[in-house]
Amino acid sequence: MTWGIRSFTLITKVANFNNQFKCMQEQQQFAPSLYSTKLPTKSQTYFFDVKEAKNGHKFVTITQSRMKDGIRVRNSLIVFSDQLEAFSEIFADVKSKAI
Repeated sequence: MTWGIRSFTLITKVANFNNQFKCMQEQQQFAPSLYSTKLPTKSQTYFFDVKEAKNGHKFVTITQSRMKDGIRVRNSLIVFSDQLEAFSEIFADVKSKAI
């Protein structure tokens, strides 16, 4: 049996999906969402979640979800509660420069 590029690409995409799904399951298992909201746009959706780690510390995850080549791609950013104020200030500064 000969494995072509398409077969390899499909196997890679399935493996990537399985890894992403496993990470999502682990994230949900260990960090339940205390608050969640989303911002749907034309080409992507942003999710904003407040979660609590096993040690009791809260953190925020910002996740971008979009379709790329027929596959859902997610990118996440985690900001811990002790960094949230500085993050917010810098974000507001960058926002003021962009608008």
